[in-house]
Formats: sequence, structure tokens, C-alpha cells
Amino acid sequence: MKLRSIAIPLAEKTLKKCLKFHLYHEATELARLLSEHFSVFSKKTSKAREYFALALKCNDIYRLELEYGWKYSSYRSRYGTNAFHESLEEFKSTADVLQGMFDLKSSRLLFYYFELRFFQYYITDDRQAMIDICKQAISHFRSLKFNHESARSIFIIHLIETYLGLRQLDKAESIILEFLDETDKKKAMYYRYKELLFCLYLYQADLDKARPIFEYLKKSIRRLSNIYTRDRLAIYEMYMHILGDDKLNFRKINYRLNKVKQDKKGLHVPYLIGQAVYFYMHEPDKLIDRMDALNQYAYKYLKEEHFERTRQFIKILDKLIDGRYDVELILPEPDETINNHGIELVNYEKILEFMQARTSGSTASLY
Repeated sequence: MKLRSIAIPLAEKTLKKCLKFHLYHEATELARLLSEHFSVFSKKTSKAREYFALALKCNDIYRLELEYGWKYSSYRSRYGTNAFHESLEEFKSTADVLQGMFDLKSSRLLFYYFELRFFQYYITDDRQAMIDICKQAISHFRSLKFNHESARSIFIIHLIETYLGLRQLDKAESIILEFLDETDKKKAMYYRYKELLFCLYLYQADLDKARPIFEYLKKSIRRLSNIYTRDRLAIYEMYMHILGDDKLNFRKINYRLNKVKQDKKGLHVPYLIGQAVYFYMHEPDKLIDRMDALNQYAYKYLKEEHFERTRQFIKILDKLIDGRYDVELILPEPDETINNHGIELVNYEKILEFMQARTSGSTASLY
């Protein structure tokens, strides 16, 4: 009995913590044990019933978390496939159901709701709704009595990438800087925000701002286990050298990319484009082979409509090789998101301006 006199207050205190942090699986078992204690040992029937009711309620919430967690995982697995876009009605109907569960106070269920709403608006390309749902999610997870940084960070990234996709670069930069200030420098999200800020400056070909962040990324990469991020860093470095008009040795980059699947468009397309730009300016005798590789890759992997801008840019590079500088091809407006999975690492117009400035005056009518 002496042990119970210590264990029961501790269990009640732990149960309150579990409820505060929305840990309903753990709360279910603790409430069940407390119900048994007050029913069998303390003979406090009202309190036993109270804990039993709480155990049932927590169990119901946890069952819903399991059910919708499984659905969310299956939805996420469709991303990047036609099945994802074909799931619009399913996403919407599931989000509608989850919206009616706000009063359950489950951060997991609300996370699934916000994510599915974001998927819904992403598929319909409703950018303003995407921004609004991200802001609503960030506000909600900020208002919790505990720091749910992982969930909040996902919607911060969504919000930044949406602004980048809209080319509202000033807003994106402002948000990144805001959350950089409040994020622990030792956490992976700090690196992620730094990487997004670097991508923004690289896209604008602003080397003065991009260079110090790139040095930070190189120095900190050893803390990350994500191989894709390490491969991506090699591509960043290539573009930094190109924009700095420095000599490049492609051996290291080739070594890394030879181990990467060919359909990793966010790696191979910017790499092949960067190679073509570099050889055009420095080693034109190697350019034809590189352009052949780029064209073959584009033909095989860049068939979707949202790659039209990149396809047109490749056609312009082809015209430049042939010496036809009076190209009439016009690049479509940017519509691909600038992020660490994007293809257009540096704005294509800026690349053409850069090539024009560093080659002979015969390129004066590039546009």
C-alpha cells in the first residue's frame, strides 16, 4: 500500500501531462489503471467511473488517430504520381470529416486535416487557399500549450514554398528570416531554412548573399544523413562556380550523380543544364555532346506540362549552339517552385543574361 500511495499521485500527474501533450495512447492505459485502483483498492466509485470514462474517451481518440494516420500515410505515398491528383475528392471528403473533430483536441487529427486541405488546394492550384490554410495551421500549432515544432515546421515550409512558387520572393525571404531567428541552430530545421534562403538568393543570382550561406551549408552537411541533400550540395557548388566564372572539375559531381537514379529530375536536369552553360562559355568543343545528353533526358523525363519552361530554355540553348542568336523563342512565365527539389536553380533569364555578358558581343540579340 505504501508503494501505491506514491505511484497513484505520480500516475495522476503523468496522466495530466499526457492529456496536455495529446498522448492519448499512453493516457488510455494510465486512466484504465487508475480506474481499477479506485474501484478495487480505494473503493472510490465515482472517481473510478470518472477515470474509466476518460480511458474510453482517450481510446476513441487514439483509434481515430490510428485510422486517419493510416489514411494519411496512404495519401502521402501517392505524391508525385497521377493517383495523387486523381485523389482530390477523396482528400476533400476526408478533410471534411476531420474538420468535425476539432473539439477532440487531437493535434494529430488536426495535422491530418490541415495537410489534406493543403493537398486539396495544391491539386486545384488555389494558391491563396494554400497560403490561408498554412497560416491557419501555423497559428493553431503555435497556440498549443506545448511546442509542436515538427508539425508547425511542415506548414512553414509549405507556406515558404507557396510564396516562392508565386514568385513573391520578398514575402518568402521575410518568412524564412523570421523563423530562422526563432529556431534552434542545432536543429535540422535551421539547416532547412538556411537552404531555402540560399535557394532564393541563388535563383536571383545574388552571389554576395548566397556565398556565406553556402559556406554554412557545406560546413554543416556532416550533421545530416540525407544523401539526397549531400548530392544536391554538389549541384549548388557547380552553379556557384558557374556564376562566379570559375573553372570547374566535373569529376567529383559525376562521381556522386552516377549513383543517383536517372529520374531524380531535381538533380539531373539542373546538372545537365549547368554543364551546357559552362561548356558554352569555357569549353565549346564539349558542348554538342552535353546538349545531346540534355535533349535526350528532356525527351524522356520532362514531358509534363509544368516542365514547358525548362523545355523552351533547352531549345534556346540549342539555338545558341547553332549560332542563331536572334532566337524568337520566349520563355513562359516561371511556374515551378524554387526549393531544394526544384529544377530552375537559377532564373533562366538571368542565366541567359550571364551567358550574354561573358561571351562575345554577337550574343547581343539573345532575346
